[in-house]
Amino acid sequence: MSFVGNIDELPVEQKVQVDVVSNKGKTTHAMTELDEVGSIPPFEFTLTEPARDLEVRVLAPKGAKVTLQAYQVERLR
Repeated sequence: MSFVGNIDELPVEQKVQVDVVSNKGKTTHAMTELDEVGSIPPFEFTLTEPARDLEVRVLAPKGAKVTLQAYQVERLR
């Protein structure tokens, strides 16, 4: 998964969490925590079973400024 976006501001000792979930948030397929200002880096995840309601969530702490224009999920072969 790749992103077009940035973490523009992040309070000291805080993290932005990015996760991929399904089943109304009950099943987590991937999660990463970011603790640096800058571009949101890509990361890989694997679906072990079909998911009808895949969600990509960006959770930012109070005081953080995150800009997300787009994300792309690609099937790896």
